[in-house]
Amino acid sequence: MAAPTYNIPGQTSAAADIGEPPPRTVAEVLARSHAGDVLDELDHDLDRSRLRQASRLFADRNRKFTPADLTTLAESDIRASRVFALAAQPPPGQPGRKE
Repeated sequence: MAAPTYNIPGQTSAAADIGEPPPRTVAEVLARSHAGDVLDELDHDLDRSRLRQASRLFADRNRKFTPADLTTLAESDIRASRVFALAAQPPPGQPGRKE
């Protein structure tokens, strides 16, 4: 029984264009996809949100903080991410898009 061939959704067979065989396993599909890049970017965005939280708390450093203050990211910490700034832009090719 032959192993199934997996396709990356939304992607043409670029592997065939450059002479590579199509991916045969899920690990090969993930290796060729940008999933790792996306996860890294989300991890960096979370780190930046934590820095925004620290900056926000430092600005109000004269008050006593609760454990919840120190462990909870506020909506403003998350919404300041580039992800939300990009989502608010018009689609590519539309007037007003910032590249």
